[in-house]
Amino acid sequence: MPGKTTKKGQDCYAKVRSYVLNNQPTLIFITLGIGLGVGLLLGANSQQDSPASRIVQTIVSTVSHSATGFFR
Repeated sequence: MPGKTTKKGQDCYAKVRSYVLNNQPTLIFITLGIGLGVGLLLGANSQQDSPASRIVQTIVSTVSHSATGFFR
C-alpha cells in the first residue's frame, strides 16, 4: 500500500508530465532562451580570442542554425 508521500509524488509527476505534453512549444522557447542567456553570459565574460569565446561562438551558431531549421 503506497504511503502519503508516494501518492503525492505520483500526483506531482502526473501533473508535470501533463503540463510538458500540453505545452511543448512554450517549453522549447524557454529552453532556447535559457541557453541563449547562458551563452551570452559566457561570451561577455570571456576575451575575444580565448578558447571559451570560440566555444561560445560555436554553440550560439549551432543553436541559431538548429532553431532556424526547426521553424522552417
